[in-house]
Amino acid sequence: PELLRFLSLFPDWQCMEPNKVVNYLKKNSHAPTGCQVTLIDEEEVESQEYQRVYAYLNKLESKGKAQNLDEYKFSKIESFVSWEMKRVILDSFIKYYSHPEPSWCELKH
Repeated sequence: PELLRFLSLFPDWQCMEPNKVVNYLKKNSHAPTGCQVTLIDEEEVESQEYQRVYAYLNKLESKGKAQNLDEYKFSKIESFVSWEMKRVILDSFIKYYSHPEPSWCELKH
């Protein structure tokens, strides 16, 4: 009983796996309201590191446009505010990852 009372002091948050987040965002254009579920670390997805990788993968996908990736220069997009864009970024990362169901830690590294 003491331990349960102690644990109840901590927040009760859930973190969804990347694949589940993509599936949720394909069906919904917003984060869930009124519940304590974390879909995406927004600061991280909007960071230069994520944007740079996404921009590179996006250029790689547009093969028909004859993109020379050796000469590609990254310019940071100020904000990916839409949930749709966050889903596209995450979907792209998962697509190019070698494991079909990566964790957040695996995607980050």
